[in-house]
Amino acid sequence: MMSADEYESIIETIEVMRDFPSLDRTVAKVDKDVKSGAYLRYPTLDDILAKEGYTLNKKLNTKHAISTTHRTRRTKKS
Repeated sequence: MMSADEYESIIETIEVMRDFPSLDRTVAKVDKDVKSGAYLRYPTLDDILAKEGYTLNKKLNTKHAISTTHRTRRTKKS
């Protein structure tokens, strides 16, 4: 017998293994890249977001804020 939490954990593990069948190889490659410094050539989050159409919001005083290039027009409330 097992608890409901343990069962849910096993089911989640199976789902992850199904979604990412080569996860162990990917983790090993990243570990190797970290040790060799090759990870420094990985794309940054800014690069990935720019590719998806997002840009950094230069108006905000935080470097973590993003905005989409597609803005919606606000309507005035009466």
